[in-house]
Amino acid sequence: MTRSHQSRATSSRVTRVTLQMLSEGPERASIEALRTVLDITSVALLAANPDLLDDGWPAMPERTHLAVVRIASRILRTGDALRTELERYTNLLDRLNDRDRPAADDDIPF
Repeated sequence: MTRSHQSRATSSRVTRVTLQMLSEGPERASIEALRTVLDITSVALLAANPDLLDDGWPAMPERTHLAVVRIASRILRTGDALRTELERYTNLLDRLNDRDRPAADDDIPF
């Protein structure tokens, strides 16, 4: 099993989106839903195309299902790239919200 397929198949990132998080960035709901769909899609494609778990699948002799495996591989790579962008987006939201959040000692009356 390749490293990327292994992490893709076993990632179980669960984020509870709170009302506070949604008030600071309502797009988080869609982002978390999309991440879940990507996880389900990855597991389903790997289950349907176990050849993808073999590092040597691109060199396999021509088979009738090889075209499907190649497309599934492209979908998985695209999903990985989308996950990376979603992570960058949420990290940026977190940094922006942390920067804008008042410090705990801002309420000192002197």
